Amino acid sequence: MSLFSKFLLFLILLAAGYILWPRQPSLHSFTPEKIATLETQAWKAILANDKNQAILAYYQIFDFQFHLPPITAFNAAKLLSETLLAIFNSKDEKKQDLLAHNFVEFYSILKRETKAPFDAAFVGNDEHTVWLLLSSKDPSKHLISEVQRVLAGLFSVIPDRCAAAAEARSKAMQITFLSQKQPDWNEVQKHLATSWQQLATLKPSH
Repeated sequence: MSLFSKFLLFLILLAAGYILWPRQPSLHSFTPEKIATLETQAWKAILANDKNQAILAYYQIFDFQFHLPPITAFNAAKLLSETLLAIFNSKDEKKQDLLAHNFVEFYSILKRETKAPFDAAFVGNDEHTVWLLLSSKDPSKHLISEVQRVLAGLFSVIPDRCAAAAEARSKAMQITFLSQKQPDWNEVQKHLATSWQQLATLKPSH
Protein backbone atom coordinates (compact mmCIF):
# COMPACT_ATOMS: atom_id res chain seq x y z
CA MET A 1 0.00 0.00 0.00
CA SER A 2 1.39 3.39 -1.02
CA LEU A 3 1.96 6.20 1.43
CA PHE A 4 -0.89 8.16 -0.16
CA SER A 5 -3.27 5.20 0.21
CA LYS A 6 -2.33 4.82 3.87
CA PHE A 7 -2.92 8.52 4.45
CA LEU A 8 -6.28 8.35 2.68
CA LEU A 9 -7.31 5.34 4.75
CA PHE A 10 -6.27 7.19 7.89
CA LEU A 11 -8.46 10.16 6.93
CA ILE A 12 -11.42 7.88 6.21
CA LEU A 13 -11.06 6.14 9.58
CA LEU A 14 -10.67 9.50 11.31
CA ALA A 15 -13.84 10.83 9.67
CA ALA A 16 -15.75 7.65 10.50
CA GLY A 17 -14.63 7.85 14.11
CA TYR A 18 -15.73 11.48 14.31
CA ILE A 19 -19.17 10.73 12.87
CA LEU A 20 -19.77 7.56 14.89
CA TRP A 21 -18.28 8.73 18.20
CA PRO A 22 -20.97 8.50 20.94
CA ARG A 23 -22.37 11.87 21.99
CA GLN A 24 -24.64 13.17 24.71
CA PRO A 25 -26.68 15.99 23.16
CA SER A 26 -27.83 18.56 25.68
CA LEU A 27 -29.20 22.10 25.78
CA HIS A 28 -27.01 22.72 28.83
CA SER A 29 -23.61 21.66 27.47
CA PHE A 30 -22.63 24.98 25.90
CA THR A 31 -19.88 27.42 26.84
CA PRO A 32 -21.51 30.89 26.98
CA GLU A 33 -18.62 32.86 25.47
CA LYS A 34 -18.04 30.36 22.67
CA ILE A 35 -21.69 30.00 21.67
CA ALA A 36 -22.04 33.81 21.74
CA THR A 37 -19.10 34.12 19.34
CA LEU A 38 -20.57 31.54 16.97
CA GLU A 39 -24.06 33.03 17.07
CA THR A 40 -22.61 36.46 16.32
CA GLN A 41 -20.92 34.94 13.26
CA ALA A 42 -24.20 33.33 12.21
CA TRP A 43 -26.13 36.60 12.49
CA LYS A 44 -23.40 38.46 10.62
CA ALA A 45 -23.75 35.93 7.81
CA ILE A 46 -27.56 36.21 7.81
CA LEU A 47 -27.28 39.99 7.54
CA ALA A 48 -24.84 39.57 4.63
CA ASN A 49 -27.14 37.01 2.98
CA ASP A 50 -24.31 34.46 3.13
CA LYS A 51 -25.96 31.07 3.50
CA ASN A 52 -22.76 29.01 3.58
CA GLN A 53 -21.20 31.00 6.41
CA ALA A 54 -24.47 30.93 8.35
CA ILE A 55 -24.67 27.14 8.00
CA LEU A 56 -21.04 26.80 9.12
CA ALA A 57 -21.57 28.91 12.24
CA TYR A 58 -24.80 27.19 13.21
CA TYR A 59 -23.26 23.78 12.51
CA GLN A 60 -20.50 24.53 15.00
CA ILE A 61 -23.11 25.52 17.58
CA PHE A 62 -25.16 22.36 17.15
CA ASP A 63 -22.16 20.04 16.89
CA PHE A 64 -19.63 21.45 19.35
CA GLN A 65 -21.93 23.24 21.81
CA PHE A 66 -25.09 21.09 21.92
CA HIS A 67 -23.24 17.91 20.80
CA LEU A 68 -25.74 16.82 18.17
CA PRO A 69 -24.55 14.06 15.78
CA PRO A 70 -22.65 15.67 12.86
CA ILE A 71 -25.18 14.86 10.13
CA THR A 72 -28.09 15.99 12.30
CA ALA A 73 -26.16 19.14 13.26
CA PHE A 74 -25.63 19.94 9.59
CA ASN A 75 -29.30 19.36 8.71
CA ALA A 76 -30.43 21.57 11.61
CA ALA A 77 -27.95 24.29 10.65
CA LYS A 78 -29.07 24.21 7.01
CA LEU A 79 -32.76 24.32 7.93
CA LEU A 80 -32.35 27.23 10.36
CA SER A 81 -30.07 29.24 8.05
CA GLU A 82 -32.36 28.85 5.04
CA THR A 83 -35.41 29.74 7.14
CA LEU A 84 -33.88 32.92 8.56
CA LEU A 85 -32.66 34.02 5.14
CA ALA A 86 -36.13 33.39 3.71
CA ILE A 87 -37.68 35.50 6.49
CA PHE A 88 -35.54 38.51 5.59
CA ASN A 89 -35.53 38.04 1.80
CA SER A 90 -39.23 37.44 1.24
CA LYS A 91 -41.65 40.34 0.99
CA ASP A 92 -44.62 38.00 0.76
CA GLU A 93 -46.32 37.85 4.17
CA LYS A 94 -48.09 34.58 3.30
CA LYS A 95 -44.75 32.92 2.50
CA GLN A 96 -43.28 34.29 5.71
CA ASP A 97 -46.19 32.87 7.70
CA LEU A 98 -45.61 29.43 6.19
CA LEU A 99 -42.07 29.42 7.59
CA ALA A 100 -43.47 28.77 11.07
CA HIS A 101 -43.47 25.10 10.08
CA ASN A 102 -39.69 25.26 9.54
CA PHE A 103 -39.08 26.58 13.04
CA VAL A 104 -41.28 23.84 14.51
CA GLU A 105 -39.35 21.25 12.50
CA PHE A 106 -36.05 22.71 13.71
CA TYR A 107 -37.09 22.58 17.35
CA SER A 108 -38.48 19.09 16.85
CA ILE A 109 -34.97 18.00 15.82
CA LEU A 110 -33.49 19.70 18.86
CA LYS A 111 -36.06 18.13 21.18
CA ARG A 112 -35.60 14.65 19.73
CA GLU A 113 -31.82 14.73 20.01
CA THR A 114 -31.48 16.39 23.42
CA LYS A 115 -34.50 14.68 25.02
CA ALA A 116 -35.41 18.08 26.47
CA PRO A 117 -39.00 18.40 27.77
CA PHE A 118 -40.02 21.55 25.84
CA ASP A 119 -42.97 21.77 23.43
CA ALA A 120 -41.44 22.07 19.93
CA ALA A 121 -44.60 23.53 18.39
CA PHE A 122 -44.95 26.16 21.11
CA VAL A 123 -41.29 27.23 20.99
CA GLY A 124 -41.11 27.05 17.19
CA ASN A 125 -44.13 29.28 16.67
CA ASP A 126 -42.86 31.80 19.22
CA GLU A 127 -39.43 31.82 17.54
CA HIS A 128 -41.17 32.47 14.23
CA THR A 129 -42.92 35.48 15.78
CA VAL A 130 -39.59 36.88 17.03
CA TRP A 131 -38.03 36.81 13.57
CA LEU A 132 -41.13 38.23 11.92
CA LEU A 133 -40.90 41.18 14.33
CA LEU A 134 -37.24 41.67 13.42
CA SER A 135 -37.85 41.44 9.68
CA SER A 136 -40.69 43.97 9.94
CA LYS A 137 -38.22 46.51 11.39
CA ASP A 138 -40.95 47.60 13.80
CA PRO A 139 -41.00 45.25 16.79
CA SER A 140 -42.17 47.98 19.22
CA LYS A 141 -42.25 46.63 22.79
CA HIS A 142 -43.13 43.06 21.89
CA LEU A 143 -39.63 41.80 21.09
CA ILE A 144 -38.39 41.27 24.64
CA SER A 145 -41.57 39.54 25.77
CA GLU A 146 -41.56 37.23 22.74
CA VAL A 147 -37.88 36.35 23.22
CA GLN A 148 -38.65 35.67 26.87
CA ARG A 149 -41.45 33.27 25.86
CA VAL A 150 -39.04 31.40 23.56
CA LEU A 151 -36.33 31.05 26.20
CA ALA A 152 -38.78 30.09 28.95
CA GLY A 153 -40.36 27.46 26.71
CA LEU A 154 -37.05 26.10 25.46
CA PHE A 155 -35.47 25.73 28.89
CA SER A 156 -38.76 24.76 30.60
CA VAL A 157 -38.70 27.49 33.23
CA ILE A 158 -41.13 30.21 34.28
CA PRO A 159 -40.65 33.40 32.19
CA ASP A 160 -39.39 35.50 35.10
CA ARG A 161 -36.33 33.28 35.43
CA CYS A 162 -35.06 34.19 31.96
CA ALA A 163 -36.03 37.88 31.94
CA ALA A 164 -32.41 39.07 32.09
CA ALA A 165 -31.34 36.64 29.35
CA ALA A 166 -34.22 37.77 27.14
CA GLU A 167 -33.37 41.44 27.62
CA ALA A 168 -29.71 40.90 26.71
CA ARG A 169 -30.61 38.75 23.68
CA SER A 170 -33.14 41.33 22.50
CA LYS A 171 -30.49 44.07 22.69
CA ALA A 172 -28.18 41.96 20.53
CA MET A 173 -30.99 41.40 18.02
CA GLN A 174 -31.86 45.09 17.88
CA ILE A 175 -28.25 46.10 17.26
CA THR A 176 -27.90 43.48 14.53
CA PHE A 177 -31.18 43.61 12.67
CA LEU A 178 -32.85 46.94 13.51
CA SER A 179 -29.99 49.43 13.45
CA GLN A 180 -29.69 51.78 10.49
CA LYS A 181 -25.90 51.65 10.74
CA GLN A 182 -23.30 48.90 10.63
CA PRO A 183 -23.72 46.73 13.73
CA ASP A 184 -21.09 46.88 16.44
CA TRP A 185 -20.26 43.16 16.47
CA ASN A 186 -18.31 43.38 19.71
CA GLU A 187 -21.41 44.82 21.37
CA VAL A 188 -23.60 42.11 19.84
CA GLN A 189 -21.28 39.39 21.10
CA LYS A 190 -21.16 40.98 24.57
CA HIS A 191 -24.96 40.99 24.91
CA LEU A 192 -25.23 37.43 23.58
CA ALA A 193 -22.58 36.26 26.04
CA THR A 194 -24.54 37.89 28.87
CA SER A 195 -27.70 36.14 27.70
CA TRP A 196 -26.06 32.72 27.43
CA GLN A 197 -24.37 33.17 30.82
CA GLN A 198 -27.80 33.72 32.34
CA LEU A 199 -29.22 30.69 30.51
CA ALA A 200 -26.34 28.51 31.72
CA THR A 201 -27.68 28.82 35.26
CA LEU A 202 -31.18 27.58 34.42
CA LYS A 203 -32.55 24.20 35.36
CA PRO A 204 -36.03 23.01 34.33
CA SER A 205 -38.83 23.95 36.72
CA HIS A 206 -40.41 20.49 36.37
